[in-house]
Amino acid sequence: PIGEATPKEKEPPPQPAKKGLLMPPPVVPPSLVKAKQASTVAPGPPAAPAKPAPAVPVSKTMPIPAGAKVSGPPAASPSSGVKHIYFDFDQTISKIHVFKQLAGWEPGVAPPHSQSERGQIHKVKMLNDAGQYVYSANSGAVVVSPPGTAGSGSWTSGALGGVQRVEEL
Repeated sequence: PIGEATPKEKEPPPQPAKKGLLMPPPVVPPSLVKAKQASTVAPGPPAAPAKPAPAVPVSKTMPIPAGAKVSGPPAASPSSGVKHIYFDFDQTISKIHVFKQLAGWEPGVAPPHSQSERGQIHKVKMLNDAGQYVYSANSGAVVVSPPGTAGSGSWTSGALGGVQRVEEL
């Protein structure tokens, strides 16, 4: 009927926030913001695509020019004992979900927890320095072992399934 208001569409109910899943807001590059603003201000012919930078062939055997500054990750000192830093998000290599335990999302690692790479690397170093560990197949967890226990090693080796499995890998 004429003059009758249409019923307001129902809005979906708000979804409850998932505990422990704090996601930062998406970061939109300024170039996309400017492009979006430009496209909404005035319609016009599409802009010509930018020319790509010329390709520079790179190979492992490419000589480094004299006087060039070469940067890279700092080398681990022999005394640090660090051979590898690994991030295994889907248990491809590790026997436990390393990220979730270090973040505190699963039991197994005492606080403080961290979700950042730096924080998790620091936490792994703290765990490795704190004692000896073994992987317990019965519980599916990395557990503290008394010093001198056969097969015990760092927390990292425990997360990978134990000293023997690390040697096999």
